Amino acid sequence: MISLNSTTDRHYLQPSLVDLHNRSLECLSAIVRWKRELHILQKFLDRYSSKFPALEDKKRLDHFQNLMIYYSGELVPEINRKIRLHEGDLARLIQEKNGRITKYITEHRELMEQVASFSKNYDEYRHDLYEFIERVM
Repeated sequence: MISLNSTTDRHYLQPSLVDLHNRSLECLSAIVRWKRELHILQKFLDRYSSKFPALEDKKRLDHFQNLMIYYSGELVPEINRKIRLHEGDLARLIQEKNGRITKYITEHRELMEQVASFSKNYDEYRHDLYEFIERVM
C-alpha cells in the first residue's frame, strides 16, 4: 500500500480512491466513538465535580469542562461535517473521473492530519480526565 506521504523526486504518489474512502470511513467510526465517550465523560464530570473542593481542582474541572464543550460542541461536529463533505467529493470524483483527483488527495491528506491531531489531543484529554476523576472514585 502506498502511503499518503510517499513521494518521488517529482510528485506525490497517489493512493487508490478506495484506500482514501476506507480511511474516511475509519474516521467517521472514530467520530461516533468520540461522541459516545464525550457523553460518558460529561456524566463523570457532572457526577464527581462536587467531590473536588480545592480551588486548584476546581480550575482543572473548569479546564476539562471547557474542553468538553469545545470538543463536543464545535470540533467533533466540524470534523464530522468536513469528512462527510469530503466523501461527497470522492463520490463525485469517482463518477466524473476528471483531473480533480490530485486536489482531492491533497485535501484528504490535510483532513486526515487534522483527525490524527485531534485523536491524539482527545486521547490525552481522556487520560487526564480519568486520572483526575479516579482520585475521588
